[in-house]
Amino acid sequence: MTVDKDVRSRTTGEADAVEQPIPHKVYRAVRESIIRGEYPPHLRLSEENLAKELGVSRVPLREGFRMLSRDGFIHQRPHRSAVVREWTPDQVSELYDVRLVFEVKAAGLAAQRVAGGGDPRPLWETLDSIRDGQAPLDPLTAAELSTRFHRTMVELTENPLLISIVEPLFPQMVWHSYLTRNHQPGVSHREHATIAEAITAGDPALAEATTYVHIRRGREMSLKAAEH
Repeated sequence: MTVDKDVRSRTTGEADAVEQPIPHKVYRAVRESIIRGEYPPHLRLSEENLAKELGVSRVPLREGFRMLSRDGFIHQRPHRSAVVREWTPDQVSELYDVRLVFEVKAAGLAAQRVAGGGDPRPLWETLDSIRDGQAPLDPLTAAELSTRFHRTMVELTENPLLISIVEPLFPQMVWHSYLTRNHQPGVSHREHATIAEAITAGDPALAEATTYVHIRRGREMSLKAAEH
């Protein structure tokens, strides 16, 4: 199991060899089990059982739970067990409504930055990391890399306010990317390449249009997943 370094690693799966705080390890372990479906929606997470399973005390476990609640993986209520969240169609629509506003705008702003001399190479480096492997990527790793592409696009805007608005969405985007992994495999990567081409060309209108189409398709797939 990988260990997160900071907020970036918690949302896109990045990590390094430096030993991380125990709550972050709890976060990563439980997060992975939730995304992979090993901890299904509505499951009550017993502090006692998880503490034994992960080999930690309850204090870092509760801090890990706080992080999981913040990122939308579990629900916590006073004096009750934490519960794995369920995605309803309405909640999926709310997530994608926000993405359609802010990520589409981010794509256009990123293209403007590139037209003014910004460097689009980080987008292509992320795409290369997805397709350069000799063996198929683990589905969770692929979901994390897909989300990293979106993060990189938003960061290219160099707009701190916009970045701070979209930042909380990234953990949920990893989850949805994993849930829809079997819907039209390969299409998402091709759409990412199309978006990167538009940004690299410094064409804001095309970047926004291709991003809109990409997110709308993701919305349809996520709604289908939420209905099953």
